[in-house]
Amino acid sequence: MAQFSVSSEINKLILIVLISCCAVGSKAQQEYALHFNRKMAQSTFTNPAFLSEHKVVLSLPSIVYNYGNNAFSYNDLVKKDPLDDSTYLNIDGVIGQMRDKNQLQFQSYLDWFSLYISFKKWQFSFNVTEKIDFKFKYTKDMISLLWNGNAQYIGQEIEIGPALNFQVYKEYGFRFARHFDKFDVGLRFKLLNGLANIYSVQNSMKLSTGSVNYSSNLNTDYEIRESGLRDFEANQFLPFSNSPNKGYAFDLGAVYRLNEKWEFTASVIDLGRIKWTDSVRIHKSNGSFSFQGVDINEFISEEEFNTQAFEDSIADLYFETEEGRSYISNLVPKSYFSASFHPDAATTFGALIHMEYFDGIQPGVSIYAGRNFTDYFQMGLSYAYKNRRFDNLGLNLNIGMPAFTIYLVTDNLFNILRPGYGRNLTIRYGMNISLGKLGERKKKDNEEAEDKAEEIL
Repeated sequence: MAQFSVSSEINKLILIVLISCCAVGSKAQQEYALHFNRKMAQSTFTNPAFLSEHKVVLSLPSIVYNYGNNAFSYNDLVKKDPLDDSTYLNIDGVIGQMRDKNQLQFQSYLDWFSLYISFKKWQFSFNVTEKIDFKFKYTKDMISLLWNGNAQYIGQEIEIGPALNFQVYKEYGFRFARHFDKFDVGLRFKLLNGLANIYSVQNSMKLSTGSVNYSSNLNTDYEIRESGLRDFEANQFLPFSNSPNKGYAFDLGAVYRLNEKWEFTASVIDLGRIKWTDSVRIHKSNGSFSFQGVDINEFISEEEFNTQAFEDSIADLYFETEEGRSYISNLVPKSYFSASFHPDAATTFGALIHMEYFDGIQPGVSIYAGRNFTDYFQMGLSYAYKNRRFDNLGLNLNIGMPAFTIYLVTDNLFNILRPGYGRNLTIRYGMNISLGKLGERKKKDNEEAEDKAEEIL
């Protein structure tokens, strides 16, 4: 009787598919450079206290991509054989450079539109945004187990349970910001409409391997919840389509101006949750299981392997499934803390600390220099440590004419130019229609007019 062990070719096939998806996903919200692009109203997505310098801003549909893989790049995985110029997957090399814990993430946001309106010292905005947010945290031992089998772990216990949070949802944001002499404050309240979710609550799966027949024992405290995946349809992406999964979130921000040259900001983004009630399934595994093998002949028909039947069989061995009960998943909060120095009205130097809270704290830091060359051309450069990498050169670029501005923001200019080497990619682009200047020029004009009036009197 043929036996399926942890080191089988089928496991290798599954791993190849998984790792390849991780690598090629980089063709695509950790946005660092955007935070300093204050000419664009979209900077309020990093801090709701930031104020637009126009009376009315209408943002046309725009796209945001963010990809991060802190373990390897495409060129780390796909290598060329120097003898015959063929390509091969360098999975052993990739495993060798992994840390104990690794993370893959991907976000794609579609801003259908945003509207910003300023009235005296108040500013209000409304946005409709479609969001896909995927985060996957895994151990090096899990990948090595799938590729090289369990013989390497005789007499050891290893952690192989991944942490997962995948959410597709709509965001309807209502923002209120207020200007004061020395500081500004802002709040964005967001109504959320969940479309699909898969979310791990408990993430412990510990595997120990014995010396007799490589038999394994699995100790689990693992729970994964899902909603909407079986009934998901493309037309749910329409701006005002609806689903029964409801939620809410908050963005909070503040800006403090020490003087004309120094400014300090702080914000917390995506404090919220979604209650999932549609097509819910909850999979739980809690206990100790002995695993010695599976007869793969049961899953072979006419020389084809029935992958779905195999996955269902493994799931039945370790998981109990419950249907119908609702559950709550949290968004992934982020925080931004920055300091800016303005030697003159057109120049900005800044530093940023960013933190993301998913299965621990994921930190990042950035420095920035930018200049407003004219009212219609602004550019800035940033340099960041992000996802364990120091090769993140960012760019802010705004090109416009009266009322219209095209913008491009990226944290990873090098990775756009050489995508095979990059482990991170963040890019945002779009167009704004802006009416009614409210910036420093109007402020100075008003001050000069008041001075002249006083002189006449």
